[in-house]
Amino acid sequence: MNIQSVNATPGKVPLYSSDAFAYSLPGGFAKALPWGTHSVDANKQTTRALIEPDVDRTLIVTDVCCDLPADWLVAQRVVLLPMRLRFDSRTRIDKGDADAAKEFFRRDLDGVGADAQMLPLSASGTHDFIQELLPEQADFVLNVSLASHRGNAYMNSLTAAQNLMLQHGRARRQVGNTRPFKMWVIDSTTALNGQGVLVAESIRALKDGMSVPRVVQHLDALRKQVHTLAVPRDVSFFHRHSRVEGDAALNWLSYGMGKVLDRTPIVHGHANGMSVATQVRGADATITRALTATTHRARAGLLAPCVCMSYAGDIADVRSWPAFTALEDTCIRHDVALHLGTMSMTNALIIGAGGVAISFACEALEI
Repeated sequence: MNIQSVNATPGKVPLYSSDAFAYSLPGGFAKALPWGTHSVDANKQTTRALIEPDVDRTLIVTDVCCDLPADWLVAQRVVLLPMRLRFDSRTRIDKGDADAAKEFFRRDLDGVGADAQMLPLSASGTHDFIQELLPEQADFVLNVSLASHRGNAYMNSLTAAQNLMLQHGRARRQVGNTRPFKMWVIDSTTALNGQGVLVAESIRALKDGMSVPRVVQHLDALRKQVHTLAVPRDVSFFHRHSRVEGDAALNWLSYGMGKVLDRTPIVHGHANGMSVATQVRGADATITRALTATTHRARAGLLAPCVCMSYAGDIADVRSWPAFTALEDTCIRHDVALHLGTMSMTNALIIGAGGVAISFACEALEI
């Protein structure tokens, strides 16, 4: 599949796509009601929905692959669905813990075979995980899921959403809570940490007063504009563990000539595919090139005011890179939130130790 930029029509609100589902009792798509129209009970008494914004009544759910900083996720009360990694007759649980990830990078990652698997929670496991952490005051759940082309997490979340609507909705009614309970599951369609952009933007939009149905529409359009720049330090590892569209040059590099010429690719992820955007001599220079391209894009303007970056190593090292400092300064000047996190073990299975992934949303990208 060729990667093409899909531009949203200015001034128009995009409709729900076939894979941005919203459920509510008694089932089916939840109607996007104007703010306040669903906020009076049968007795005409004012309910919480009249006085509390959606941000206070919404639980955000996503996967460890978002690679957002752990302390930021905790502060925003985001529920992080874990992944199970299976490799070399071993199993590891990826819960998004930075210390566990760094230990994995040091001890295990280089030796992981190409048959390694990432296994999301089952539908019932996803249901139980969300239900256990669902606050009593939550009327909405927004699940920004791992891209459907990367595994079963999205479909499992859809099944979990249907069951949760029935069971949790019934439990609410039994205790006299008649407010609608709704859940949306969005296929991020992004590569590596691209879904982090959608999570960060959803929280920003909710805090700005946007209703949840409107946020879903916003994310449905935005996900088509998320771009990811990835730089693997070990090209051979990346070649064995990833799927890069029709790039004979990368195949050639992975078998020795790349080491002789010391060429490292910048891999561009967009929509459902990844392709090699360019190649630069030396991994450090390649990372600098990717950071510089991101800096230029942040300066020119982004469709969502955030950049998400993750590193398969100690992020303290990243903060000493001059190109990162330049990106950080640009983000500060242009009111762009820069999220730097330790790469999840799950994403590191693709990019390899020492690899970098940078994601943001824009209409056009030059590298």
